[in-house]
Amino acid sequence: MIQSFRPGVRRVASRSARFRPVVQCLEGRRLLSLGAGAKITLVFTDTSTPKPTYHYALTLTDSGTTTLGTFWLAWVPGADFLPSVPTAVTDPAGWSHSLSGENTTDNGNSIRWVASDGARVSAGKTLTGFAFASADSPAVLAGKSPSHPGSDTLTSFVYSSGPFSDGGLSFKVSGLKTSSGPVATTVSSPMSTTVAVGTALKLAAKVTSSDLTDPYTGTAMVTENDEVVGTASLGADGAIVFTSASGKIPVGEHRYQFVYSGDAKHASGASAVFKVKVEKAKSETSLKVSGTAVFAGQALTLTAGVLAVTAAAKGMPREGTVTFKDGAAVLGTAKIAGNAATFKIAHPAVGTHNYGAVYGGGVNFVASTSVAKTVAVAKNTPRLALKAAPTVKVGVPIRLTASFSGAAPGTAVPSGTVTFREGQTVIGTGKIAPDSTAFIVATLRTAGTHTFTATYAGDKNTVAPAAATAKVVATAG
Repeated sequence: MIQSFRPGVRRVASRSARFRPVVQCLEGRRLLSLGAGAKITLVFTDTSTPKPTYHYALTLTDSGTTTLGTFWLAWVPGADFLPSVPTAVTDPAGWSHSLSGENTTDNGNSIRWVASDGARVSAGKTLTGFAFASADSPAVLAGKSPSHPGSDTLTSFVYSSGPFSDGGLSFKVSGLKTSSGPVATTVSSPMSTTVAVGTALKLAAKVTSSDLTDPYTGTAMVTENDEVVGTASLGADGAIVFTSASGKIPVGEHRYQFVYSGDAKHASGASAVFKVKVEKAKSETSLKVSGTAVFAGQALTLTAGVLAVTAAAKGMPREGTVTFKDGAAVLGTAKIAGNAATFKIAHPAVGTHNYGAVYGGGVNFVASTSVAKTVAVAKNTPRLALKAAPTVKVGVPIRLTASFSGAAPGTAVPSGTVTFREGQTVIGTGKIAPDSTAFIVATLRTAGTHTFTATYAGDKNTVAPAAATAKVVATAG
């Protein structure tokens, strides 16, 4: 976990304001079984503020035969060597830290890491995870301490267990170069760019210096938004190349920086921060309908497919919802599944409809609208029939039944009533049942042939069919 500290806030008091010769006595009495070494590396430099902040990582190696439980960076009993107060500190698992020192011209600052039981470094093992950020540059840390000019800034101390648990051991952390040693280097910075999501980002830079003979060695790391995201390839000529995995960079603006570790001949360096903007990919929405000419009552299914127009994003799933419309009227929405969304219309109204689908966009894709599909919904045109017994005795009731047939499957059932006539005289009306039939019961009072007619005026879904007739012969009783 990283913790930030305010300058001037001290966590552990120094034992003295000056480095005293007692250290030599402690070193002369140190345990032979205690051995340690540490290496510090500049991870990256944050140049987003007027004064750069340097981020360092350390490894601690137990070269003795006992454990290491305390690592006190830039400290020996009586002296703290760091010129500036660290602004952030990171602990390995099972370790905790505190800051010590006085932050004055006479005595500087230090970081003390202490392990919990079971987290100490075992003999022959190396532990990573120590890190801190500071305004002190690598050249400053690699030199002499401003508060104790006779001592190296990175002179440090270890104990086998907790602080002061034994005589301890003094040693110098290695890894940084002084400015008077290797030649200065410059790391070029790529131009800020914009790419579509899903694109494999390829970044290139160049390490240059006045040294034109010695090959560049060491490592080149890449940071994204101040976090190390990988190691770039480093050529002997200083060429740096980093390629991201396709689709791994999310939409948004990202800040990148190349950090060169340096080597025996070349000092470390870092490029300026450059930006990469990852934009959403373009989409295209298509619309299919289950029929373009249907009758009233027949259901319609609208299917919208969302395609990735940007080639790099074709393998990325589309997410979000699709809104289905009839002209400007919203019918409803459906969630995308398998890069498509469906919507069913149970009873489209008679008339002409212009259906459309609007994809609202998602995390990785911009919105898009389909081309409208025109669907004509026509009224049903059933046939009307009239049935009755062919003969009946005068005075005996007779059933007249009208029925509809010939409509397309799944269409709406006619509604309303059927009107029954004998000749031109209305003799009654019958309500149309769900089975598309209507009837009345009539009684003939005179003998002879009687002609009956059934008519239907139609409704919003059904055209008025031709009248149906039936003849009945009535005989005297």
